[in-house]
Amino acid sequence: AVVLLLLLAALLLILKRKGSKKKPERAAVLPAPEIELEQGVKELWQRKLPQKGQCKLFFILLGGIVKHFLEREYRFNANDLTSSEIMALLQGAEKDGAIVAGMEDILRQADLVKFAEHVPEPTQLHALADQIATLIGQYKDKRRPESEAVNVQTGR
Repeated sequence: AVVLLLLLAALLLILKRKGSKKKPERAAVLPAPEIELEQGVKELWQRKLPQKGQCKLFFILLGGIVKHFLEREYRFNANDLTSSEIMALLQGAEKDGAIVAGMEDILRQADLVKFAEHVPEPTQLHALADQIATLIGQYKDKRRPESEAVNVQTGR
């Protein structure tokens, strides 16, 4: 019995040492916030919730995607804030007025659907999709290195 216990203890010790030699796994690299926003919005549109009569759910989910983006991009807890509070922080953090105005309009539209029971027309939804795409493009342009932006503008 003593020999069996010693063998068991030795086996446990060997297994423990092997386990400690494993290399730690690398954390997954997150895409840039605007890429994650773009992917989230694309997946949301693919669900076709407005066409199924679920506009309120669509805008609730859109608000969550946008707030997650804002948290990553500007490092404030957007999920715990109202749209007005978010805009106050965003105006202090973002210098590009077009980005601030675009984000404010998206949040305002979401609030209208979520709280005032507004049901947007299909043309308004198309305009929203275009507005979100424009906003994502503005963030991508901001992230692009300045030298690359100069080369694109001059055609070099």
